[in-house]
Amino acid sequence: MAVRAAAAGGFNPEVFDADAAIAEFNDGTISGWAKNLVAAAVKAGIILGQESGDFAPSACATRAEAATELAHIQAVAGGQGEVR
Repeated sequence: MAVRAAAAGGFNPEVFDADAAIAEFNDGTISGWAKNLVAAAVKAGIILGQESGDFAPSACATRAEAATELAHIQAVAGGQGEVR
């Protein structure tokens, strides 16, 4: 879901250090193929992770989490900037 969110937002994953952007997550289990787009979504404030500090890439997203991501994408894409 995170990768699709970043792609839908049109984020360029090549403009910053992906490892630094996702370093805040405790679990560090983001697959290599998804790392750059997930990092772009984190940097933009679309993906915030869980309260525990984990990213939990294998967990199922709840409707509330999906709705929050969509609201964050809309805010960023609408020019309101980072929504953290």
